[in-house]
Amino acid sequence: MAFFSQVKCERCGKTYSSMKGSCPYCGTKRAGGGMGNSIRVGVVLALVVVVIVVVILIVNNAMKGLNDPYASPTPPGDSTPPDTSGIVNVTPPAGTDSTPTYDVTIPIQDLTLSKGSFTLMPIGAEYQLTVTKTPANSTADVIWSSEDESIAIVDARDGRVTAVSEGNTRIICTAEGNIVKTAMVYVRDSSDTGAPVDPVNPNANASPSPGGNTNSSLKLSTNDVTLKVSGSGMDKAFTLKVRSGSDTAYGTDATYYSDNPAVADVDSDGKVTAISRGTATIHVTKDGQTATCIIRVGA
Repeated sequence: MAFFSQVKCERCGKTYSSMKGSCPYCGTKRAGGGMGNSIRVGVVLALVVVVIVVVILIVNNAMKGLNDPYASPTPPGDSTPPDTSGIVNVTPPAGTDSTPTYDVTIPIQDLTLSKGSFTLMPIGAEYQLTVTKTPANSTADVIWSSEDESIAIVDARDGRVTAVSEGNTRIICTAEGNIVKTAMVYVRDSSDTGAPVDPVNPNANASPSPGGNTNSSLKLSTNDVTLKVSGSGMDKAFTLKVRSGSDTAYGTDATYYSDNPAVADVDSDGKVTAISRGTATIHVTKDGQTATCIIRVGA
């Protein structure tokens, strides 16, 4: 397809390009010349060139955006940047850690008291109960209380127990409202004995001896018993009975406590139960007199 029209020579009859002003065959000039057509062709060519250049520029810009990993994408819809006037950037003071900190409470799973039972003597004597938390890094608090503050009081925060009057009561340690441990405290007046008494170990000043009567008028149903942790019936638990000089038969009308309740525990009715392997001494007090029974616990 020719870009320029053909004209026919009026003299020789041959055709030639309209760009030429005369016939190249016979030299006859064409009427009107070729200038007008040349101008029109030039304008057309110029427009074609401009269109081609514009297309090339558009394609190059598009390819540059695809190849540039840091080019910001144009958001769809409204491209107006968000209003950040309400955002305040706070710079921490120099020398401080900008990492946020959080208060985390680690719950308690169990409590262990330093003593399961102890004696305070005389009135006004004190003993510091302590507690071990499980896990050890627990951050939860414990609260101490006394079952009978007319007999013994305890500091609610640090567990220090003070004897108030003769009698027996329990010191209660509570954590998170549902974990509770207790220790039995026996308060005695020093006038009941002629020798000073260790408030934690009442027999600390006595010479080691098998269980028996510390006063000849007080007798126990037995003074030395062997129990088994894995036993049943009388092999695991039994009732320790007592008789004073005025009694006609053995009974349980007395005060009982174990110096090692983790091995053998005793209730207020004198029932002794094996807990774990070891040795414990059951102290029985009646009418101001005391007798003891050794409990040997095996597997």
